[in-house]
Amino acid sequence: HPQSIHTKFSDKYIGKQNSKHTKMKFSAVLFLFVASLTPAQAAEGHDDEEHHECACEAEEYGFSIDCTAKTAMLDSLALLKSSGCATNCTSEVCKKNWFIVQSHHDYCDPNILPEEIEDDFHDFDETCESCDIVRAYIEGAPDCPEPNCEDDSGDQAYAYLVENTCSTNCTSKPMCRDRFLTLQTAHDLCDHGVLSTTSEEGLHDFEDFCHGVVCNLPGSQDDQLTCTAKTTTSGTTRPTTYFTTTATAAAAALLTVGAALF
Repeated sequence: HPQSIHTKFSDKYIGKQNSKHTKMKFSAVLFLFVASLTPAQAAEGHDDEEHHECACEAEEYGFSIDCTAKTAMLDSLALLKSSGCATNCTSEVCKKNWFIVQSHHDYCDPNILPEEIEDDFHDFDETCESCDIVRAYIEGAPDCPEPNCEDDSGDQAYAYLVENTCSTNCTSKPMCRDRFLTLQTAHDLCDHGVLSTTSEEGLHDFEDFCHGVVCNLPGSQDDQLTCTAKTTTSGTTRPTTYFTTTATAAAAALLTVGAALF
């Protein structure tokens, strides 16, 4: 039956062509979706690299970033200790109280922070996920030097401070001032682990010795106490995690459909 064979062949060919076109359309849609993702969305799943504004965390967890609120800082530090957050910082209690301690530690003038915050901060900063904030802008201060996070210049700066009696005359010696700012910017801008533990902890001592030696970090002039995260159509403010999680879920759905097609 030549006609029957021809019909079957045509139907099979058309079916393959339709399937091919469907796959091509799906591939195009998936490509456009992935291309539209922001770097933060594309990096979803790398929690250790993803940070969020401290102002948004403060809004979500219901606290204020107030450099005069010393009692609130110390209460949060006590909760971090009593809740075992130094070894496991995944509970909501740990997250909230770490954000309170960390945001104040990073934003406020070190000279007005409670000594306990400075001393105990590094017991938690490796375990707990931090939010983004830099030291508040200081009128009249110069820009901070750009740190080199790829070498040991921060540790070398600390060694210089110790070996050259900068603990007694930091403010009067230009080299002491310069080394102190090198150490401080490495601490503030480089990833955890770039500085040795000795340098990390020693910095806080030299913040007293070098009182008045200050500079402004990039972004310090921005309004860091207002959450600038996007809002939904209903007007509800959402932290960045909402958008990245939603984007990831949508991508997973598309991949599931693609697997069924292929």
